[in-house]
Amino acid sequence: MLENVFGDNFANSMKRFEQIMFSKLNCISIGRIENVNFAEQTVTARIVYKRVYQDSTIKDYPLLLDVPFFVLQGGGNYIGLPIKSGDYCIVLFCDRNFSTWWDSGAEKEPESERKHSLSDGIAICGINPKSSPLGYDGQSVLWKLAHALEIDTPENAEIKAKNLNMIVEEKIKLANSSTDLLTLLSGLIDIIKGITTFGSPTSQQVSPASQQQLDQYKTTLEQLLEAAGG
Repeated sequence: MLENVFGDNFANSMKRFEQIMFSKLNCISIGRIENVNFAEQTVTARIVYKRVYQDSTIKDYPLLLDVPFFVLQGGGNYIGLPIKSGDYCIVLFCDRNFSTWWDSGAEKEPESERKHSLSDGIAICGINPKSSPLGYDGQSVLWKLAHALEIDTPENAEIKAKNLNMIVEEKIKLANSSTDLLTLLSGLIDIIKGITTFGSPTSQQVSPASQQQLDQYKTTLEQLLEAAGG
């Protein structure tokens, strides 16, 4: 123990120094989002607890401005979440000033000697107090959405499942860049209504004109829909 080696005064001084040092060291804090700048991918965040100074004064932490927020990504792909005011986050304070990298992506020496500064935070959204837990069953992968969902890819998308149960409470739209399924089905119904036939009462055949319309419509449907295994 320090008391046994250096005496009480030195030991107390070292403990005091330790308290002062750690009181100024920023590592990880819980924050709450005040506003979001999606264009720059930053947030303004407020640390949710107070700061206690050496003279026992209790004050709010300053607002954390222009804090980059973490986006889960890789290989040019990313998941964008609609972060909003009031969301909680973890704020990680970097060991060194990262302003140069943040502003330009340049891998250079830090532009100042600040360490664990409130100016060098990164926000990771996705934490809640025990009083406001999510509906988390721990059994299934759940996407619980409060807003619209958009999946945007220039490549093919594929869902594989043993069984697929899709429930839409209102309407569903299936379309490509030139048409949609509702338009095609409506047109098909009109063609069926106008089908003409010829032949005896016991041997009716579709007229060539109606057959041509049906064949043309089959081609149009194939432009929107693909057969299994296609």
